Amino acid sequence: MDKRWGMQMGKTVTRIRCQAQAAGKLYLAGEYAVVEPGHPAVVVAVNRMLTAEVTGCKGDEDTVNLSALVSDIDLQCGKIESVGRPQDSLQWHREHGIITPDSECAQNSYILAALQTVEELAVYKGVLVRPFDVSISSQLDADSCKKYGLGSSAAVTVATVRALLQFYGIELSPLATYKLAYLATGKAQSLGSGGDLAASLFGGCIRFCSPDRIWVRSLADQVPLAELVERPWPGLAINRLDAFGDDSALQLLVGWTGSPASTPSLVASVKAGSADGKRHDYEEFLSSSDVCVDALARALETGDIAAVNNQIVRARDLLSGLSQLTDTAIETDALRALVEIAAKYGGAAKSSGAGGGDCGIAIVAADHQAQAQSIEDAWAASGIEPLGLAVSNELVPVQPWSPTESQENEAA
Repeated sequence: MDKRWGMQMGKTVTRIRCQAQAAGKLYLAGEYAVVEPGHPAVVVAVNRMLTAEVTGCKGDEDTVNLSALVSDIDLQCGKIESVGRPQDSLQWHREHGIITPDSECAQNSYILAALQTVEELAVYKGVLVRPFDVSISSQLDADSCKKYGLGSSAAVTVATVRALLQFYGIELSPLATYKLAYLATGKAQSLGSGGDLAASLFGGCIRFCSPDRIWVRSLADQVPLAELVERPWPGLAINRLDAFGDDSALQLLVGWTGSPASTPSLVASVKAGSADGKRHDYEEFLSSSDVCVDALARALETGDIAAVNNQIVRARDLLSGLSQLTDTAIETDALRALVEIAAKYGGAAKSSGAGGGDCGIAIVAADHQAQAQSIEDAWAASGIEPLGLAVSNELVPVQPWSPTESQENEAA
């Protein structure tokens, strides 16, 4: 037996290579409201990609009696490599059939979770699990290892899930693939809203509402993974916004403040600060955010720059109120400077995502290049790095948004 690939010698073996990409993301509005099930946000994928490549061998049998081969399966091993980051590479082996790292590496927790989740599905479907190597290459962070807050954890989860599904020949709908990636992230950390995953998978501009996480966690313990990803999820809605296309009247500007933020800690601070006697005010914030997000969505689709700017300003004001309500520092001094510079040159800007650092965004008219250049030059002069990003093309089809839609939408 070849212990590296765990297959009987003499069988037909074909080496295959499967590759998948996922995009980075940025929130335009609704980033705090969206953590509550059913409340919308607008999130975009950006034109920096992460690629996952799975390489291994395919034997002449697609399905086997796994219990009969458990001893052979546990001889399998492989490696995970990150291009340009050898310190993040690790070897893996199997224990009782489950992928297990030879050594701990927090940087690979999402990759391992994705691999384990896809293989749980494969085993349920009777697919032979096989040894393989994983290679990750990313454009989401700088060569100097600066993290821009573009959702690398979500992107690596989505890309790894898609590449391994392809490796095992498992076909899922785009929405089921999204749900599988969402469940995988729950193995690496507490379940979040999942908006970053939606942008990474579907690309372009998305209106997103998060699922009921309590329902998802409860069902995850009761029904097989293969059934859960095919069920409707309460609260979940993913829809395409027709914005930022090739002929769009709008242009996205992104500036990085040079200070990484901790999304989980900021979200937890808001959650704690909105409890008890502040709940009424928090519910008013959610309602106002919903109105703002949908007004922004309509303005983005029509290319109405004045209406877009009004809602960006409104979204920033809502975040300021939430910051005061919960005693959470959402807009840093650097983000405030980013906003004020954009305003000086006639643009509207705000923090993106949880705030506390990372990126801010501005939206300007696509035919006002002098305005865009002035904003970015002034950002750079103030120590804010213009990232030169654009909204990515559509990566996976998904139903267009209709303001009357309120239930989960199946991806095409």
